[in-house]
Order: sequence, then structure tokens, then C-alpha cells
Amino acid sequence: MSQIVLKDLAVQTIRTPDLAARVLLGLNVPTQTLWMALTLTGVLNALLFGVAMVMTPLPEGAPLFAIPSPFQFFVLVTLGLVTMVWALTQIGRWMGGQGSLRDVLILFTWLQFLRIVAQGAVVLLSFASGLLS
Repeated sequence: MSQIVLKDLAVQTIRTPDLAARVLLGLNVPTQTLWMALTLTGVLNALLFGVAMVMTPLPEGAPLFAIPSPFQFFVLVTLGLVTMVWALTQIGRWMGGQGSLRDVLILFTWLQFLRIVAQGAVVLLSFASGLLS
């Protein structure tokens, strides 16, 4: 997928999410690739967490052991993401839905990538606002 297509799909996800979901489900991405992409979202989350930790000083008296390392954060976030995919699939089935684990996985992973882009923009803006102040 090219950058323009991804941008258009991101805009379509906001404006008409049902059509964006149909496009994503029609991509026929292999399940193994989707699991790797979900793991990548965990890595990117941990990277943003590490950047935020460097940019934000610790409060006075904060115990260092209470703040997880980026690796610990990666493990926790990735386990949480995998659990959410499984839980959403099971709850959907209990409610009579017809979606598969792969369907939930591709849609959930796409939304996680969009969230990471937005979170990255916030981190950059907070860095820029600190420089401007």
C-alpha cells in the first residue's frame, strides 16, 4: 500500500468506518502478518512510552521501581492487545456475530496504528510546545 492509499484509508476510517472496514477485510492479509503487525504496534507503543519518559522528568520522590521499563511496557501492552483481540472475538460470537478472529485482528490492528500516529503527533507537539515556551 502506498502512503496516499494509507492516508485515504485513514480519512475514510474517520468519515465512513463501515466502508473502510470493508476495504481492510478485503485485503486478504495473511494471519501471520497480522499478528506481526499487532506486535509491531506493541513495539511502537513502547517506543513512544520511552520517548515520553525521556521528555518528562520524574516527580520528586517518585520511586524508580514503580515506573516500568520500555520492555516491560511492551510486554504488558502486547499481552493486553492480544487479550483484547481474543475477547472482542469471543464477545462478538456470544452476541451472534459472524466475524472471525482474523477479521477482528485486522480491524483492531489498523485502529491501533491510527492511535499510534495520533499519539506520536501529541508527543511531537508536546516537545515543540516545550521548546516554544
